[in-house]
Amino acid sequence: MEEILPGLWHWTTVHERWGIEISSYLLAAERVVIDPRVPPEGLDALAMEGGPVVALLTNRHHYRDAGRIAERFGTRVLCSRLGAQEFTHGEAVEFFTPGDDLPGGVTSFEVGGICPDETALFVPAHRALAVADGLVRFPPDGPLGFVPDGLMFDPPRTRARLVEAFAALLDLDFDTLLPAHGHPIVGGAKEAVRGSSPGTAPEPPPRHSRRSAEGVVLGPPVGRRPGRTVGTRHGGCALQGRGRLGRAEHLEGLLTAQPPRRGDRRRVRRRPPPRRASRRSRTRRGGRESSRRTPSARRHPRSRPARPRRGRRGSPPSGPTPRRCS
Repeated sequence: MEEILPGLWHWTTVHERWGIEISSYLLAAERVVIDPRVPPEGLDALAMEGGPVVALLTNRHHYRDAGRIAERFGTRVLCSRLGAQEFTHGEAVEFFTPGDDLPGGVTSFEVGGICPDETALFVPAHRALAVADGLVRFPPDGPLGFVPDGLMFDPPRTRARLVEAFAALLDLDFDTLLPAHGHPIVGGAKEAVRGSSPGTAPEPPPRHSRRSAEGVVLGPPVGRRPGRTVGTRHGGCALQGRGRLGRAEHLEGLLTAQPPRRGDRRRVRRRPPPRRASRRSRTRRGGRESSRRTPSARRHPRSRPARPRRGRRGSPPSGPTPRRCS
């Protein structure tokens, strides 16, 4: 853990499954943690000032180790109400509406764009702004920018929404940026946000692969098969309510969520071809013999009752048919 400002602590950890470096923050005097992960020093490192009383999430996918911290210190976990559908495993999470004033003097602002519950947290006591996945730094010390277009479901629309949201946040009095993916920017953060351009982050690793802390491709993620539906806590964003992922719009799930394949769709069972007729009748057309299939030929001739013979005028004969003399 590193104290980047008086009373503001930062630390990074490597995600066990995705193999990417993620950031967490602690406001010591306010006893607030943001997007918490257990520090490398252990839970005892968070015990300053009696331990955190509130854990704030910038989006629903950043629950991370909030459960372990809540079990140790009795911490309340708060997340945007727009991401309430994610917590289906009995997590003790409370919800707020974007724009609410939160504990520790923190104010929440709706960002959206990437996922509906994308939230920015403004900490006026430290002149700091915490963001989720809308602005990232890849590598962690690289330039600030948006995620690549390949990780957006609708890149033009997503970029336009992010530009509009962060342009409105420039009216806030902040000088430090606390990204969830990348190292914080202390000093000149507003100019960095104003000058950030979309797509400055490099392209992600190849599909169905993950990277270690050194950036080495490790192969397919453990326990995931390509093309599976991802919608759990550590999965990708549900793309504005869609059940199956198109392209991942959540950074910690980008390494496994893939576009739906044509083979994943439900196959329509084709109607079997009709059976070939068992009998053929001969008819004379234009002086030539041609064969045609008759519907009645599909049934065995003995299964049909015999038709009575009729006379010339359509009435059945009254007696035995007379023999014709030759």
